[in-house]
Formats: sequence, C-alpha cells, structure tokens
Amino acid sequence: MNKTTSTPKTQNSKIYTQMALFSGVIAGILGVLHYLGKLGMYPGFAWVCFAFFTLLSFFVIALIAMTNQSSTPGRAVYLILGVMGLKFLFSILMVLAYMLAVQPQKIQFIFPFFFLYIAYSAIETHFLMQLVNRK
Repeated sequence: MNKTTSTPKTQNSKIYTQMALFSGVIAGILGVLHYLGKLGMYPGFAWVCFAFFTLLSFFVIALIAMTNQSSTPGRAVYLILGVMGLKFLFSILMVLAYMLAVQPQKIQFIFPFFFLYIAYSAIETHFLMQLVNRK
C-alpha cells in the first residue's frame, strides 16, 4: 500500500494558493463594483482595505505556520486569538487614520471595510484552524 502524505510545506503552499485565489475573487468583485460606480464616494478606501487585509492575512498565516511547528496546539490557539485581537486593533486604527486624513462627509465609506473585514476574518480563521488541527 503506497499512501501519499503531504508534507507541511505542501499543505502551507496549498493554503497560500487558496488565499491568493480568494484575494483574486475579492479583487474581481471590487473591480466590478468600482467599474459600476458602486463603491461610493470613496472607492480608494475600499482598495486600501483590500490591500491591508490581503497583506495582513498572508502575514498572519505565515506567522502561525512558523510557530505551529514549534509549539503545542493549545499554545497556537492562544496565538491565533492574540493575532485576531491585534488585527482588530490595527483595523480600527486604519479606519481612524483614514477618517482623520480624508474626513469623509458620509459614514457609508465604512461599508467596504466591514465587508472585507468579515470576509477575510472568516477565511483566515478557516485556514488558521486547518494549520492548528494539522499538528
């Protein structure tokens, strides 16, 4: 019986590929909404949020993948919770910085942020739990 097992490195590359595909789909959706003029008065903020969450998600997944190899599963869960808390804090700071810099007239500028925050948090949590459960 020849059983094929995938190494952690190939599993990580699968997760990165899936994350890149997810980000591509989100970019496509944002592109269509931008083309149709549905991103509101501040379309640049949606793209800033997209770049922020994409880069942050890749960083978080890489960080957890590295620490998961050297720590216990319980410790990795605490690390995930800590990283999610920091992500929330950095997200709030990004919105506040944008509000101070641009001073948007309507609160609707925040809608793309919430959509992207929820979408990336859900997919990131899914991938992080895959990494932790793999150990």
